[in-house]
Amino acid sequence: MGTQLIARSELITFRPSTEADLDFVVQNEHDAGNIGFISQWPREQHQQTLLDLTIAHWIIEANLDGRRVGHLIARGVGMPDRVIEFKRIAISSAEHGHGFGRGAVRLLKRVSFEEWNAHRLWLDVMEHNTVAQRLYLSEGFIKEGMLRESLKRGGQYVSLLLMSILEHEYFSKDPLF
Repeated sequence: MGTQLIARSELITFRPSTEADLDFVVQNEHDAGNIGFISQWPREQHQQTLLDLTIAHWIIEANLDGRRVGHLIARGVGMPDRVIEFKRIAISSAEHGHGFGRGAVRLLKRVSFEEWNAHRLWLDVMEHNTVAQRLYLSEGFIKEGMLRESLKRGGQYVSLLLMSILEHEYFSKDPLF
């Protein structure tokens, strides 16, 4: 099984994904509000990540009623370089606008730097996903560069913006970060 850490904030809980969650995960990645902004994995690829101890494959649950509102994948847990890749976040489109995405980014930062002792948390985001870019910038991530036309989507190449936050930046930021 992947990392079994459970993390909680006032708004949400991260719990380890299980086989029983994978239909939700695959459906969530194909959700109309997500499909243009994230890559979609087949169920089998998600199954493999559940077995990898260096990957956190989490269901994001609303604390109010325990419903699944999304999922998140982070890679590099426990690796000696202390670098965590924020691989994927997908909030169900019905849940957009309720703060779950921001809450998940904040909780992942806290877990990465305070629980996993990460030195660096990084991500890539599609160039056209300006909503996510604004969120990441507002949460202290710094633009590092562009992977030009590095992903083929629907017959066209898409560029990916690289962003990261470092340990000293996380601990020196305003408490909102």
